[in-house]
Amino acid sequence: LLNLYGVTSRPEVQFPVLMCAAKYACQSPRLASKLTNVVTAAGMNSEAWATQWKLTEVQHRELLLQLADLVKASELRGSDKEHLRLMISALKLVQEGDSAALAALKPHAVTAVADYMRNPLLFQCDLGELPAVRQLASDATHAPLYKLMTGMLSGDMATYKAAASPAALQAAGMTEEAALHKARMAALLALGTRAGNDEVTFGEIQDALGIGEELVELFVVKAISAKLLEGKIDQIRSVVTITRCTMRTFGPAEWAHVQARLAAWRESLVAVQQNLATNKAGAASAGVPSRGHQA
Repeated sequence: LLNLYGVTSRPEVQFPVLMCAAKYACQSPRLASKLTNVVTAAGMNSEAWATQWKLTEVQHRELLLQLADLVKASELRGSDKEHLRLMISALKLVQEGDSAALAALKPHAVTAVADYMRNPLLFQCDLGELPAVRQLASDATHAPLYKLMTGMLSGDMATYKAAASPAALQAAGMTEEAALHKARMAALLALGTRAGNDEVTFGEIQDALGIGEELVELFVVKAISAKLLEGKIDQIRSVVTITRCTMRTFGPAEWAHVQARLAAWRESLVAVQQNLATNKAGAASAGVPSRGHQA
């Protein structure tokens, strides 16, 4: 199949051959790893392939979903993250109101949500904004899973605990302990995002995560080690100075937050410029020569 793919440049041949090869390779981690490496070396750019092969939207979704299955079957390092990226890309290719496409993608939406929930290293996710995922909220079977995901992404422990029913945890394939740990990390990131570049006290972290004081540093160190945030712990003052924090989602609320921070920075720069102009004018009136005119 790979030889056939390599000797032809005809899109009507390359696309089905790649799909068949990927489907066959999924039967074995060894074959899946080999094909994943080949496809990755070729760029694994579904957007470029969709344009080059003039794929329909349905064919593009099928390509993304098949590549996602291939990557997952490969069991290569980082495959979980790449699998979810491809799944989300496929879920994005359906609009509100396309009932047939939404119904077809519902099982994939469930898989993507559960995979995100179970991955202890993934915290940034915009799944909740996609119509293919939002439809789960009105599905009696999958609503608990959707509610658990949104509760976790909210960064609010009370909202999470209200959603963490046994049915939801079972649908996600998570233990109560694993889900609680991820929810607390999400709450820490939410607190860090709100703080910006300011200090956060140990007490604020305790309240936000619902933990004892002895666990505060442990959670902060874990977040720093996972590169979810950057900051320094001041044990003497019992504060954490956060300089960078991963946003869990990036929707309208996050854009508003960024705009507010940019506006604040702009006001600060304007104030600095005004102070410099005032100082310069004062120096000139006092007869102090500017640096360029000093002897």
